[in-house]
Amino acid sequence: AELVRLEERALAIAADRAELAAAREAQIVMSSIAAATRDALAATNASEKVAAARERWGAYTPTDSPALSLPELRALVDDRTTTLGALASAAALEQAISQHEAAAAAAVQALADAESARASLREEADRIPTELAALDVTLAQLQTRIDRLDDLRTNQTALEIQLGAAQQLAGHEKEHERALRAAAEANKAARSSADALDALYQRKLEGSASELAATLTDDSPCPVCGSTAHPQPAPTLVDPVTDADLAAVTAERDARQREATAASEAEQRAATALAQMMAAAGGQSLESLIEAEQKLADDIADAEAAQTERDKATGVRDELREREKTMAAAIEAASATVATALAQRAAAEEKVRAATDVIAAARDEWESVVARIAAITAERDTAQVLVTALDDAERADAAVVASRTAQETALEATTFATAEAAQEASRSADQIAALDA
Repeated sequence: AELVRLEERALAIAADRAELAAAREAQIVMSSIAAATRDALAATNASEKVAAARERWGAYTPTDSPALSLPELRALVDDRTTTLGALASAAALEQAISQHEAAAAAAVQALADAESARASLREEADRIPTELAALDVTLAQLQTRIDRLDDLRTNQTALEIQLGAAQQLAGHEKEHERALRAAAEANKAARSSADALDALYQRKLEGSASELAATLTDDSPCPVCGSTAHPQPAPTLVDPVTDADLAAVTAERDARQREATAASEAEQRAATALAQMMAAAGGQSLESLIEAEQKLADDIADAEAAQTERDKATGVRDELREREKTMAAAIEAASATVATALAQRAAAEEKVRAATDVIAAARDEWESVVARIAAITAERDTAQVLVTALDDAERADAAVVASRTAQETALEATTFATAEAAQEASRSADQIAALDA
């Protein structure tokens, strides 16, 4: 029985050794089998991706058109990529066209503003000669008023003399009137004293007759008439005139005559002074001279005001002339601005036109370049997915072939006839460790 048990034990050990040897031999093949299985699965997945990619690509190809080969698909992807590169600039233009149009509109407005500014400058410049001509007329009129100033001042000096004379004239008239009255009174007194002297001489004569009569006797001849008869002799005077009386009255008469002469001379002097004052006053009244003085003062004030106005108008004229010079430069600068604005408008409009042409060509049948780019991008990306899937499928198929070849080579180096047999003989690491214990 012990022998039987030992034989059974020996058989079991031999079986374990055989199983261990088969498991280790299977380890050599299992990696290639696993690789072949993995590559087969990858190839299946790649085929499914190709099918899905072809289905999506079908949306871009007619139903009855032949399928494109991989090189044709690659060429299509390259073509679409090139087209997208060309459309990128058109898309940028499309996005920037509004800016170009805004720039063109701004250039048009800038040109309008420049032309308006130049027109305003020209209008102002055109007014300057008219304003200068008007100022020249005004200055000539002012100068006419100013030219009178010297004569007016000379006349004012003469009028002041006349006015002074006229103001003194009243005093001279009064003085002359007083001299006239004094002369009249003196002459009256002189005549009165002369009359008194004549009366005294008459009384003296009469007294002489009385004295002669007192000496007459009857039958004696009269010493005057020689008559011897004296029927009416002069009566005897009570108050006879004496020589002293005559001398006193004569002295009074001479004094009154001298006074009358002096008064007459004073009246002549007053009359002469009055005539001189009247001549100095120009024969005009004080009122008329005052009116003339006021008018002359007004005329002088007007001439002096004209001087102020002339200075002001001259300053304005000089400013206008300077403005005329600066206006010419301003108009020239404005014309340069207009030319620049014209060039900028033309350039901006040319940009818009060129961009419009490029965009129109790039849009083709699409609503926009962006829409066309989106469509081409979708087509290219779908084609690229298919190319990638086909490339992956080719690589997966090649990997399957390679792994299968490696598997067959590995099987040939073992005692296994098939991969399935090797798989059956394979053990886990723990199992191999147990068999090897």
